[in-house]
Amino acid sequence: MSFDLYFYSKNEDPEVNRHIKEYFAGKKFFNVKALENEGSQFWYENENTGVYFCFDLTTQPDEEDGEKKEGYYYIGLTFNINYMRPMFFSYEAMPIVEEISQKLGLLIADPQDKGNPDGIPKEYKADELMDSWNKSNEWATDIYKQKGANLYYLDGSLSKLIWEYLMQKDELQEKLGDTTFVPKLFIIRLKDSAKLYTAITWNQSISEVIPKCDYLLIMQEKSKWFGLSRTTSRMIVPYTQVVERLGSYLEPFDSVIPGTMILRPEKQFDALPEFNKLVGAGFDNFEGVNVESFVDFIVSPKQYSSDSSDSPEVQSIPMEYNPINMNTEEGFQDFEFNIVEYCKLENGNHMVKVCGEYDNKIVSIKVEFLANMISGVINNDFNSKAFYHEGIIIRLIETESEEFVKALFSLYGQKNTGKKIVEEVKLTSYALEGNPGNFENENLMFKVFHDDNNRDGLYFELYININLSKSILEIKEKDVEYRKNICNTLIGKKPNFVMRLYKRLFRKV
Repeated sequence: MSFDLYFYSKNEDPEVNRHIKEYFAGKKFFNVKALENEGSQFWYENENTGVYFCFDLTTQPDEEDGEKKEGYYYIGLTFNINYMRPMFFSYEAMPIVEEISQKLGLLIADPQDKGNPDGIPKEYKADELMDSWNKSNEWATDIYKQKGANLYYLDGSLSKLIWEYLMQKDELQEKLGDTTFVPKLFIIRLKDSAKLYTAITWNQSISEVIPKCDYLLIMQEKSKWFGLSRTTSRMIVPYTQVVERLGSYLEPFDSVIPGTMILRPEKQFDALPEFNKLVGAGFDNFEGVNVESFVDFIVSPKQYSSDSSDSPEVQSIPMEYNPINMNTEEGFQDFEFNIVEYCKLENGNHMVKVCGEYDNKIVSIKVEFLANMISGVINNDFNSKAFYHEGIIIRLIETESEEFVKALFSLYGQKNTGKKIVEEVKLTSYALEGNPGNFENENLMFKVFHDDNNRDGLYFELYININLSKSILEIKEKDVEYRKNICNTLIGKKPNFVMRLYKRLFRKV
């Protein structure tokens, strides 16, 4: 589920595709990718703000995609942006949508516009599109929330200030040159709390712009043994402590964020002794929060605790997922997840985030499916060309996937050593049922293989089934004898050399 716009023209223009490609060529933050049928995708991603969205252009437009409009020509250009995102996604995206429509003389059909129920193409201003997306975003977020989506909340005015600062970051860095660093502002939280904080990094008292925030993640280097060795300390320090100790070396700096300070290059060495006296906590109790994990508008009053002080203490949205082991077949241990998010990646691959519940805890993983895979069985014939190395990748999410791995060890009857989970598991895939080319509408069943040649002694097979239209993903066992290898793969544990050689020679076929 995403926000989509369709572009039309009043008059048929055979050169419209060329004009569109010329518009995007070399445009900042856009990457151009060729699609099937000579189409193109124009993927926007701003690393500073985290905002991303895309335009897709097909050379063979099907008016059913954008719906046929009498008196208008659908040109095959669509705009797509995900839901469950902070409002500043629209602040950054919609002026670009307005600009391309004006410069190319295009009209826009917005299916989400309740004031235009027939979807008649027209000129839209950026603020109208922002309003349309924001309303749809709130509605969609509430739907996801009811399904148990885990989101945090950040005050909207603060979120906008952070976005405005990050939008100006590159320009400010260019203005100050190489002698002064302009840091990114990012969001963190305590691991046992849902309250969000702002933070920047500051290393070794270098000349830096210091926007007002909650915490600074600092790195100190100190000499030992008369300068023969050095120690490095990393800690998190409240902004107020930094200003109190180093205030005499800092000066006010003009910024969209009130209270921003700067340490000039000529004072950085004088400030170093005081910088090295800063004392803070370790990083381990904090974690970063990306733009996909919080919203900056009120979804439900249930988000707030009753004892909030200067800023609301935000709680995770309640979990309402189905138990992952609910549909297990006799003799096997299978898992069923709710799909809570779907998107197409820049490379065209499909990505879903899936969640479930086990032992009153949320468990979650992301699964990436290779684009343009083909069916493994055609007219009851086996298709040997349908094997894809790294066709499916399971991506593990900190904390939520750790809970899944714990659940899997428990349900598989394996001993959990508590070793840190890996970031991803790459699988060779083969589509047993369904056409992967129609990913969004098919009921797909894949057989997957890991460590195909048993080089690491971790060979296993599984079934991964996905039905996007029903928001269901299943992971099913092929053989209980693979359980140990599956568990060891998830924590990066390999057998010793002798055992690996034995497994390689005598692995089950």
